[in-house]
Amino acid sequence: MDKTTLVIVSLPDPNGRAALQQYVQGVMPLYRNIGGVVVKQSQFDELYAGNLFFTYLLIMDFPSKQALVDMFNGDAYQRLVPLRDQAFQKINISFANDM
Repeated sequence: MDKTTLVIVSLPDPNGRAALQQYVQGVMPLYRNIGGVVVKQSQFDELYAGNLFFTYLLIMDFPSKQALVDMFNGDAYQRLVPLRDQAFQKINISFANDM
């Protein structure tokens, strides 16, 4: 099985609150439909070292990396990309595998 962990760090755009709400309402069902389980949802409140560029963290586990890649490349997610781009000043979406 090619399970993976999705790690998203983001900085919402203060002017994109409506887009953020629509994006989250659209993307979370897509994640759940392919077996996504929220592991951690947090807001950064303190920086120990480095530069803090993000305010939110979302970590989700998925049973299949390929299903997640297919979801991101699929039409339903691609229709959400303009909302995502309006909702966030910065966003990093990455996959992490167990070591």
